[in-house]
Amino acid sequence: SMVRDAVLKFTRELSARLVIRSVSENSIRINDEEHFDSIALTAEDILGTWPGTSVAALTVADFAAVFETKPEIVLLGTGTSNVFPPRELTFAFARKGGGLDVLNTSAAARTFNVLDNESRRVTAVVFVWASAPAAVPRSGLRQSRAGARSYSQSRRQSAVSP
Repeated sequence: SMVRDAVLKFTRELSARLVIRSVSENSIRINDEEHFDSIALTAEDILGTWPGTSVAALTVADFAAVFETKPEIVLLGTGTSNVFPPRELTFAFARKGGGLDVLNTSAAARTFNVLDNESRRVTAVVFVWASAPAAVPRSGLRQSRAGARSYSQSRRQSAVSP
């Protein structure tokens, strides 16, 4: 029957979803595949490897493919610690109406899986630890860091609560 076919197709699509299984110092395991470069993905698709720029050097242009996925939330996993991108990037996300959540790569991976489970449209850009150079502190960073932290905590709490 048509209904049975639709259910089968839906089940197949569901099982084909991408899950970040683990993050190590030099790789990210997505489903059963190991990736050694920083990478951008949605639950449906790997958008590609991420250019070897530092978090501090990220620009809006780097996120062109990410914006095409029409994400509700973009998670930026910045390696072993939270490294905040230039404020211009945060402002550009605000103008486009999407949230940019900055987390370390492990937290970004966990949050990605949780949000996908809740059927949210989430896109993640995750830096492999070894390839995420620390940002050079800039003036005004401390203030934006506090703002981003409270934003990301509220996001995380809303993501984890049922």
